[in-house]
Amino acid sequence: MSCSLFFDVCTQKEITKPMSNCKVFEGRSTFILAAKTPIVFERVKFDDCKCKISKPDDERCDYVIEPKGKGYEKLYFVELKGGDIVKALNQLESTVRIIKPTKKFECHIVKSGGSGSVPSFNTKFQILQKKFKKIGGDVFKPHSNLHIVNI
Repeated sequence: MSCSLFFDVCTQKEITKPMSNCKVFEGRSTFILAAKTPIVFERVKFDDCKCKISKPDDERCDYVIEPKGKGYEKLYFVELKGGDIVKALNQLESTVRIIKPTKKFECHIVKSGGSGSVPSFNTKFQILQKKFKKIGGDVFKPHSNLHIVNI
């Protein structure tokens, strides 16, 4: 399944009215996509998604967001975490495997607690970074509490 097809068939996607910011949050973790001008965003609360593209016990990130409009050709995978950042990487990796993005993508972790310097995280992070680069993606080190991406 490609990302375009995913958004075409997903019955749980939310399509926003044109707006400058797409904000998702959970607990004390917040992620914002900030556009220069109002645009439409399609977003799916993917960890709650009932779409048939994955099994119920598959690990999934919290949100998949796609800005719509000319010049916005990227998909955003977002995991909002308390502190288990190694688990966050596993959820992002699983989500990418499920959706199989056909366009560029970014993976972001926003954490509200815990340590960011777990040795197993660094190894897993480097492996994912190399793996995602080969298929047009990127994964970023965890951000604390609030992260804003200007698009």
